[in-house]
Amino acid sequence: MAATPTFCIYRFKLILMIENAGKDILTFILKRGAMNSPTTPPGICLNQYLDQLPATSSANYARMTRRQKNYALTHTDLQHIESSPMWDTFDVTLLHKVIRLACENVAGIDDPEWHNPNMLEGLVTRIRDERNAIFREVRVFSEAEYEMRVRELENLFDETLNTAKIRYQIPDADMIPVKDKIQHGIDTFRKNQLGKELVMMSLNSMQQEFMRVCQNKLKSIHNNLLTFDPVSFLTYSPQHQIHIQDIFCRMDLVKIGGWFQEKQDINIYDILTVTRHTEQNPQPSTSSSTPSMYGKSPQLIVIKGFTGSGKTTLLTYLLSEWLKDPDDCTIRHLHEYDIVLRILCRENDSPSLQDFLRQIMSNYFAEMEESVIFLLRCKVLFLIDGLDVSLPGSRSKELVVDILNKVKYFPNCTLICTTRPEMRDDFLAKVPGYYQVWNMEIKSVSPEQRTQFVLKHYASLPDNGNKDPEKLKYLMDCLGWNDFFSLPLNLLCVAILFHMNPNNIKVTTTQTSLHVTIQDWCIQKLQARLSDHSKDNRTHEEDIRELLKDMEDVALRGLLQDQITLSKEDERYLWNSFRNKGLPSSEVFSAFFNLIDIRERWGYQSRYSVPHESIQNFYSASGIVNKVVNDSHSRNIRHMLHNPPPCQLRKLRNLLRHVAGLLCHPQTPLCTAAIQEVVDLLAETGMKDCNDWLSVLEDTEVNRIALACVVKYITRDKEVVKVTDNTINSAKALLPIISSKEVWIDLCRKESDMQGLIFEHHQYTELSLNHQYKHPDQVNHCDSLLCATPRCCLRVFKGHLSTAGTQLLQECQDLKVLHLAVCDQNAQGVLSVIRAIHPSLPRLSSLVLHIPIPAVRTDRCTMRLPDGLQVSLVLSGMNKKLLEKAARIAQALQPTMEGWRAIMFPGSSMTADVLQCLLEKLATAGVKVWSSVEGTLDGGILVPETSPITEEEERNLSSLAKTMSLGCLSRKSEDLMEVESL
Repeated sequence: MAATPTFCIYRFKLILMIENAGKDILTFILKRGAMNSPTTPPGICLNQYLDQLPATSSANYARMTRRQKNYALTHTDLQHIESSPMWDTFDVTLLHKVIRLACENVAGIDDPEWHNPNMLEGLVTRIRDERNAIFREVRVFSEAEYEMRVRELENLFDETLNTAKIRYQIPDADMIPVKDKIQHGIDTFRKNQLGKELVMMSLNSMQQEFMRVCQNKLKSIHNNLLTFDPVSFLTYSPQHQIHIQDIFCRMDLVKIGGWFQEKQDINIYDILTVTRHTEQNPQPSTSSSTPSMYGKSPQLIVIKGFTGSGKTTLLTYLLSEWLKDPDDCTIRHLHEYDIVLRILCRENDSPSLQDFLRQIMSNYFAEMEESVIFLLRCKVLFLIDGLDVSLPGSRSKELVVDILNKVKYFPNCTLICTTRPEMRDDFLAKVPGYYQVWNMEIKSVSPEQRTQFVLKHYASLPDNGNKDPEKLKYLMDCLGWNDFFSLPLNLLCVAILFHMNPNNIKVTTTQTSLHVTIQDWCIQKLQARLSDHSKDNRTHEEDIRELLKDMEDVALRGLLQDQITLSKEDERYLWNSFRNKGLPSSEVFSAFFNLIDIRERWGYQSRYSVPHESIQNFYSASGIVNKVVNDSHSRNIRHMLHNPPPCQLRKLRNLLRHVAGLLCHPQTPLCTAAIQEVVDLLAETGMKDCNDWLSVLEDTEVNRIALACVVKYITRDKEVVKVTDNTINSAKALLPIISSKEVWIDLCRKESDMQGLIFEHHQYTELSLNHQYKHPDQVNHCDSLLCATPRCCLRVFKGHLSTAGTQLLQECQDLKVLHLAVCDQNAQGVLSVIRAIHPSLPRLSSLVLHIPIPAVRTDRCTMRLPDGLQVSLVLSGMNKKLLEKAARIAQALQPTMEGWRAIMFPGSSMTADVLQCLLEKLATAGVKVWSSVEGTLDGGILVPETSPITEEEERNLSSLAKTMSLGCLSRKSEDLMEVESL
């Protein structure tokens, strides 16, 4: 229950006494003990005073080692100290700490004198302890108890001052005004009623204590959330804990905004940077009055992502970064937040922010009605995970609404919320109009990082005598381009399944077949474990297959109710099912589910949960397909999904993809009508885009019946078909049998089978062969594919061509953008051809030339590129030994009149000194670069964001570049290093 008014009055009076009188006494002692002056202002911050202590000083700080000094004051202490050069706003806790460090003639840091009630050191400590004891007091004071505590404080204050007078030989003339001031203050608080100003003074004092306690408590809670075992159902090893820092793959975001919903790539490490530039932010909804302070608004970032895209992983990573030392944190501006709160909607049972705090805070703050105010007066980052999922009976929606309504008054707070795409608009419609809102979505983790992640986890597994990382790398090079491998859980499963048996993973593995392998392996492992419980030689496989039907029903029920954790009724139902089969429930549960701890009102409770929503989708789909195949009365998939409305059907798209994949699996009997129905249902989820269907067909292993069903939905005339490494097989099957489309081919793999993608009745407008462009050599060029492609409509080409191949480009009359790589042997020939064919390409406006510096001699680059184009130069393989060579190449190729649009150095790692030297050499060589347009990626000198330079060094280098007519200098993600194509 909240504190009573009587309790609040007496408690506030005591707090005010000790926070004012006690603080005045400690400040007086600090100034006398450190500067020997009660009146002269210090003039410098305390940390500067400490650093300037002479060697003759007896202060404890002067006798510390450098390492001890680094840990003597916390980051928060230093912030407070630097904001108070007069030393007069320190609270009691900080004053006690700095008296021990800064005062002359006091006992050593660890000396028992600091706990001796007869010595100055012990009296100073007692004032601090009394202050903390009053903060922690939870019982109601009687008036008699209050008067007794006041007399105790008066005696403590008087004794402390008398002892300080003797220690520092303070004259009576200096002591009398101090004692009079303190007694006057005590009398004022004792006699007068608390007014608004006094209450606010008390709240400010309690605020500091609340923040300290809350931070300590949260750090203890958060540390337990950073390690987890997402694949215990597969390994059955409770010791296989993974830390978020080990599992996290670099992911980027896309910010969506503006009238035309423009998309801008955001580096994940800059997720909090966008909230700092309010002039570029969307404006909050209009309102008759803005309740937030100073006319500012709190920040709301809504991140959408499909199931398994890494939303929970991202927020857990942010949590882990906040717990790190500020100097080691990779998320910029994260440590500006005093408190980070994580709310996992599917595990929450608190209906309000007050109730949520009651579960995590210590006793003396938990029951205070003011605790929410204390929280929101801090700078708070709320991480709200899974707006679209919750437990049965969960009150997380009430909690989120309560947070939104309370936070709108506090502009220093930021909310980051995650949800599935189809639920975002519903959520935003309920957001009060006072927020600055950013819409973002998660981009897929790059295939290269997926391979690195799998190999890293595979290397951490115990050696089973069958390690073959090269084969695993080859498999991931083939499979990693598939979209479903952007899910970290799938990557972990690949590493573990391959470790158990390399034949578990094949180059033809699809999303559905991977889950079939996972399920089969779980059954095999369970059979082996059950053999220890059985007295006969039964394999139990038939019993397990029967039990799977019940688990699949439970999974589907949970999916339709947006819950991944089993309810108590579900657990009881499955427990009875296992018992009826004579199988140990603990073994069966652990084979297919994870055991997680759910925070409830009276503590934590262990509950079984499906390992991930993607596996829940598969279990549900498997149950549907089994009924379709085995039960003639259950062939209607829509009926089994309870006839969902369109909004609910959109949430089931991944489930339906699994149904399609299972129906087309080689081991499933042919069910033509069911395949037709699931394609129809997928169409109702909003899949009108040909590219969505290409991805679905990959899951069905390009089944001919599914292919025929899909074709009838591809009817739009002006539709662009985008062929990627993820959809190359389905594109080869679909392109020949659909009507004329505009086709973009964008491939990144070295081994991409590009043959079989070209058909005369389609218009090929973009041909981007990224691997050949980034890694040119003498034989790895794109001549054959360009030769086979109808070139009359080609607008964009990116790749590596021989001299003869480059001449083919003159037939591309619509060519607008050309990204071309050159290698040593054909450099001069290709450059000559570009200059020769330029007049015959009337629409060509942008040229990007990639030159790997170590592989190309400068005498191969003597042909100036033509004027009249936006020409950019990509110089890869750069290091400090190649500065002169880079400058000569840039000077030799530079268009005569306009100069370069941009010069990029992907893959480089240059310090500020090296970059400054580079700028000077470019300027000396006469290189000119356009000035970039504010807010765009193009223009200037672009270096990777991983360059070891600080933000201040980047600003200084950019200013230097402008003075040298080199545009500016900025860091960009490697993925964003290319200038815009169109």
